[in-house]
Amino acid sequence: MANNERRDLAEKELLIAELDEARNKYLECEPIIHAIKQFLAKKHGDVFEKQEQDVKNSYKELHPILEEIQRNRENVSEDDSFDAPFMDLIASLDHGEFGVSEVIEKKEHLIRLSNDVCKTLDGIKLQLNCVIGLIPKAIRLEIFQNLLRAFGDLQETLAEILTSFKLQNNESTLVELMKNWAANTGTITVFLTETILNLPGYGIEEEQLKPIDDLLNRSIDVYSPELFFNFVRVIGKTEETLDYKERIEDHQRLLGILIGEIWNITEYK
Repeated sequence: MANNERRDLAEKELLIAELDEARNKYLECEPIIHAIKQFLAKKHGDVFEKQEQDVKNSYKELHPILEEIQRNRENVSEDDSFDAPFMDLIASLDHGEFGVSEVIEKKEHLIRLSNDVCKTLDGIKLQLNCVIGLIPKAIRLEIFQNLLRAFGDLQETLAEILTSFKLQNNESTLVELMKNWAANTGTITVFLTETILNLPGYGIEEEQLKPIDDLLNRSIDVYSPELFFNFVRVIGKTEETLDYKERIEDHQRLLGILIGEIWNITEYK
């Protein structure tokens, strides 16, 4: 093999390696663009109106660059792979469609454009991270703050009931405390209902609803109106009333765990 041929082959191999490296970097942009399109295809309500507009404006700036990347290609199809511009240029080099110097020029232009895409997407990704995968603290607190307060009130009532077990002739005290427990239960029912009904209006990404739904389901399970009504029925029956002490202690403990979970999700301090 002549020296010129060896040199040309080495240059081609180097060009292909450079194009392949840039292609792999460019491919990392594809899921971000997909996430942007998914985000912009949904309605997010007033909560994310500004963020949505910011993402939309930034994505508009990206369009001319993406179009320029495609401009020099022939027979462009919607079914083309994301890295088709790189694959086409590599193929043209393999097939000898362009000389090395021409491919170098096209390569530098393509890599410059693809780097611009990646840099622009880095900025949009930061904007997306504010709304996808993260629910603003203010919204999390708004969703749960009423429940947090109501569960706190119920916990105090349960503590007073447990204290009353130590008293003699505590029936009248228990009656009053059961009225408080009833009020607590009613308040929790109202707040749970309002929270569930209002949840769609927050425009939260579907994948982010699961931890909130799970916590609401836990709340429904834990506040336990069944225990309340069963205990009401035995007020005045000393032995049977005392049998409920351990159940109420367990209920208070589970309630404390639930309150901790709400604190964690709301970052309430």
